[in-house]
Amino acid sequence: VKASRLSDARGVMLVLPNRDVWTFEALDDKVELEDSVFLAGNDGPRRTAQIVIRQESRHAASIRWSFVRSTTSASATTARRNARREPELPL
Repeated sequence: VKASRLSDARGVMLVLPNRDVWTFEALDDKVELEDSVFLAGNDGPRRTAQIVIRQESRHAASIRWSFVRSTTSASATTARRNARREPELPL
C-alpha cells in the first residue's frame, strides 16, 4: 500500500496494489504519516508507516474521522489532487 499525506494535513490517501484508492481523514485534527515497524508478519519485523492523529487532548473529548473507499481510479484521484496542487503519489 502506498500512502501519501494530503496537503491540507487533514488526511492520507492510500493506494492499494490493485489501484483501489482509500482516503483517511480527520475532520478537526492534523494527520501525519510516521515511520513505524510491523512486528506481526511471518517474515519478521519490517518497516512500515502509521497514520497518526495530533490533537490537544485537554481540549477535545473525541476524534472525528472517516475512512472512505474512492469510487474513482488511482489515476483519476491523482489527477484531481494535482488539479488542487496535491503532490503526485508515486506508483
